[in-house]
Amino acid sequence: MIRNRLLPYLACLSGLMFSGISDHAVGQVPLGQRQPAGSSVRSGLNGLKQMVPSIGNSMHQDHQVAQASCTSCGDAGCADCGAVMMDSGCYDSCSRRTWGNIEYLMWWQEDARFPSLVTTSPDGTARDDAGVLGSSTALFGGTIDSGTHNGARLTLGMDWPGGASGIGATLFALGEETSEFRGSSDTIPILGRPFFNTALNEEDALLLGFPDELSGSVDALYSTETMGTEVFLRSLYRQQCNYRLDFIYGYRYLGHDETLRINNQLTFIDPAANTVGTEISQRDLFGIENVFHGGELGIMGHSVDGCWSLDFAAKIALGNMNRMVNIDGSTTTTSGSGLASTVNGGLLTQNSNMGKFETDEFTVVPEFTLTLGYALNHCLDFTVGYTLLYVDNVIRADSVIDRQVNLTQQTGTLIGDARPAANFTETDLLLQGLNLGLNLKF
Repeated sequence: MIRNRLLPYLACLSGLMFSGISDHAVGQVPLGQRQPAGSSVRSGLNGLKQMVPSIGNSMHQDHQVAQASCTSCGDAGCADCGAVMMDSGCYDSCSRRTWGNIEYLMWWQEDARFPSLVTTSPDGTARDDAGVLGSSTALFGGTIDSGTHNGARLTLGMDWPGGASGIGATLFALGEETSEFRGSSDTIPILGRPFFNTALNEEDALLLGFPDELSGSVDALYSTETMGTEVFLRSLYRQQCNYRLDFIYGYRYLGHDETLRINNQLTFIDPAANTVGTEISQRDLFGIENVFHGGELGIMGHSVDGCWSLDFAAKIALGNMNRMVNIDGSTTTTSGSGLASTVNGGLLTQNSNMGKFETDEFTVVPEFTLTLGYALNHCLDFTVGYTLLYVDNVIRADSVIDRQVNLTQQTGTLIGDARPAANFTETDLLLQGLNLGLNLKF
């Protein structure tokens, strides 16, 4: 889902990079204009003398520059704004006109908290109690940790002439992370899916495996995926020798998708029952898409001390969160003779809650990033940082589950309350993690 929305933003970022490179080539000589012989050499030497006033100093001083490590602004003849000393010489660490940053992201998100979705019971448990909450152990559900979310972030920017303002864009994506459970009665003799039976007004379980009566299996999967992009303008607020502050304002997009899917199958194996050989396959699917569009305001800071740099960005986006929920399910029954029939609804998906639902809500999305950098050479920094991203008014997969089920509607005639219900609870999402990257300036 999210992957299909990446292409337009990749195209925008590619266009920004191309325009920055094109603008940077303004120093080329127009075709057909020939310079006098030797003029290129003379102009190059004059420019070199202007950039490095200490070029005419003694060989002793040159030797010191070559052997020095990074020093603070203004040392050893590096008197320009933010200039630092490297083993290879002195260079200006002030903002370059075009810059880009690519980072590896290692983030985490808040755990999902589901009810128990798949259970087992000890051998010898009575059939009426097997798999039922209170006499069972959860195999899937409860608090689910989706693990580390690996991803990437690309940032491109260009300062306009004078350096007091510029434009930038960011694109990040966290790969799909899944938590899955697969179980079979071959290895787990008692296997069930618990629910609250409204017709009986008590806890119950759909048994998928029970010794000498039922054999079956279950495949339960929870997945999550996040991506976002920003396009912003930056305006200089304050600048001194070794630091700079900018206001930023622009547009932000954020997408967060979650999916819960449960497929199960059972076969009646009791030879004394008239249902022997009958197979039942069920499918429950909950798909959620959260899409945010809004305006963004913030402040960015950059400071330099020798080879080291420190950057921060504090931003807040205000806009609309569109929430789309798709609930679907089915049950297919195949008799021993091979005759099959399919009806709508699985176990936690019934006619009472199935369908596609869409809502909108005003949402606030704050973000804070702190980055420490080390200059590898005059145009390349290695960076390590931390990002905290908070998203309000999202719908997550664990907030759309109603475990109260009225099974009478599977026959086509609802008797009693229409449960499960399509009631969705808004919640929030917290993403945070580490960033490792390379920052290129040219």
